[in-house]
Amino acid sequence: MKFMLETNGYRVIASHNEEEVVIAFAHYWIELVLYDPASGERLTDKLLSIKPHVPMMALDRTLKYIELLALIKVMSARKRGPRKGTLSAMRCGQNQKAVTA
Repeated sequence: MKFMLETNGYRVIASHNEEEVVIAFAHYWIELVLYDPASGERLTDKLLSIKPHVPMMALDRTLKYIELLALIKVMSARKRGPRKGTLSAMRCGQNQKAVTA
């Protein structure tokens, strides 16, 4: 999963225990937390008490990678808004192309 996210332009901070998660979460700018539902509510409650504005998403093992990637794009776009320098195709003239930065 880490490889899939990194090859799609995301920076990933992977942690394997609760202590690492809390330290990384407190010290880095995090846009979205993906977590294993087995870690339970205790960890997510702790993270939300540190940074309540960060969205969190439980990993669903039944989702295909392409579906998960689409959900992550929606969650991160919802948080930060459209990417800077992006023009919607609706606002461009007929002979112009949409420009993305």
